Amino acid sequence: MLDKLALKKQIIILVAIAALMFVLFYMFGWSPQVSKLDELSKKKTEQEQRLQAAKNTLLMLEEVKRNAANSEIEYIKLSNRMPTSPELPSLIVEIQNISNDAGVDLVSLSPGEPSSSGEYNEMKISVVMNGSYIALIDFLRRVEKAPRAFKVDNISIKITQYPDLNMTASISAFTMGEGTSTPPPPPVRSASAP
Repeated sequence: MLDKLALKKQIIILVAIAALMFVLFYMFGWSPQVSKLDELSKKKTEQEQRLQAAKNTLLMLEEVKRNAANSEIEYIKLSNRMPTSPELPSLIVEIQNISNDAGVDLVSLSPGEPSSSGEYNEMKISVVMNGSYIALIDFLRRVEKAPRAFKVDNISIKITQYPDLNMTASISAFTMGEGTSTPPPPPVRSASAP
């Protein structure tokens, strides 16, 4: 009976040792590794999010780079249409050339003082000219298509001696306002990763 009892004790001791080894393995081997795996998984997710954000930023910057030349061209075109200063002598010459090309006689040209309208300045110009109806319409079309930005605000036409007409027009010329002498930043569009 002693041998049997010893055998039972041996089995119990063996089971207890196995259970103790399992508990120790779980506590010191398995559980810490699972915690490290969870932590590494979270870090991997964070790094993937950072990588995705960096890819989105790269795509956006590549698009800005592609559009930079077009933006610069548009800025140059706008700068030509709206210079930074009134440049009154060239403005008078331009209106004189437009009237000559249209075939009208420029009687008078009276520039006003520039007034600020936020991002741009506006200078009113009063012009008086004589010419035929077709020549006056041609003048207005040429003003509309001029390299510089003009706007015809008001027109008054009187018959002087048929077929000549007398036209008084109020024309606005534009210049860039304060703080707009540098090119605007390119438009930013949100880019999504492929």
